[in-house]
Amino acid sequence: MTRFHVTARFAPAAAIIFGLSASVVPAADPTGTWQWERTRNGQTRTTVLELHAEANALTGTFTGRDGEPVAIEMGKVDGDKISFQRTFKRDGNEFVIRFQGKVGPTQIIGKIEFTRDGEARSFDWQADRVTGPADVVGTWNFEVERDNGEIIETRLAVTEDAGKLAGRYTSRQREREVRDIAVKDGTFRFTVAGEYEGTAFRVTYHGKPAGNKIKGQVDYDFDGDAGTVNFTGTRKVASPLAGVWTWARSFQERKITRKLTLAVDGDKLTGTYAGGRGEPVKIEKGTVDGDKIAFVVNRERNGNPFTIQYQGKLTDGRIVGTVAFDRDGETRTRDWEAQRESD
Repeated sequence: MTRFHVTARFAPAAAIIFGLSASVVPAADPTGTWQWERTRNGQTRTTVLELHAEANALTGTFTGRDGEPVAIEMGKVDGDKISFQRTFKRDGNEFVIRFQGKVGPTQIIGKIEFTRDGEARSFDWQADRVTGPADVVGTWNFEVERDNGEIIETRLAVTEDAGKLAGRYTSRQREREVRDIAVKDGTFRFTVAGEYEGTAFRVTYHGKPAGNKIKGQVDYDFDGDAGTVNFTGTRKVASPLAGVWTWARSFQERKITRKLTLAVDGDKLTGTYAGGRGEPVKIEKGTVDGDKIAFVVNRERNGNPFTIQYQGKLTDGRIVGTVAFDRDGETRTRDWEAQRESD
């Protein structure tokens, strides 16, 4: 493999292609689209699983034989192992199927367990990763190691319209459109080409995405100085805690609905809280730790200020936790549970 080496002649073009310091790509990542087939009574059915992992929380949808996606339940991530369950209703009876497996780059291998007619049963389960246009949409940070060991980064924002991809490539705050962007046979590919200070350049990225990670190669040509280097990348995705959440509480024979609008940036939590009268106020001291959140709401009643402290954890698509507040000089706590209203 040719090691990337830029002479003074081609340094301006390289400045357009490569840019800032970057971070390390994490290990196993179940985020993405998976599917498997099972043949029974001469009929083969395909099941599609869409997963999103955030810290040790796993959310997503399961599409079974009726073709309608439904949310998974009790999703967890433990290193390269995942588990979740689905609740089915059939002939008026409800039963639970539990999935557990080990995540690899292209497969999840594990077991499916359920109880039928009072008997516990299980069988092997293998899901294969499938990659289409929707699996590369988002903002990607790409990392390239130059021959001097320096790790450098560029960024690509990918959008999709009716299955057709488009991308904007940014390096050193200069943005360019990409060419020939597509996903074919599980490989994501795009090209950036142009001129910079009179020097022609062309680079083509190609690699196989695995959830929010990608590894591959960059083929480059700086006015005849050509070669290939390896690259890795990560995709920035919205936190499952971000969005609008609501919950209700009865007070003096009234049902009061509260609304919480959250945004997540790393370990910082921001947003607004709307109480019984609907006046939104900014939340304060908001923090995120994996699937746990904490924040403070400062309110006023009858001219007297008071503070409400919220703590919660993302559990089965809900935020469940406790709220603490002072009333008449006494600290009180109660449970709270919020349902997602929208993203």
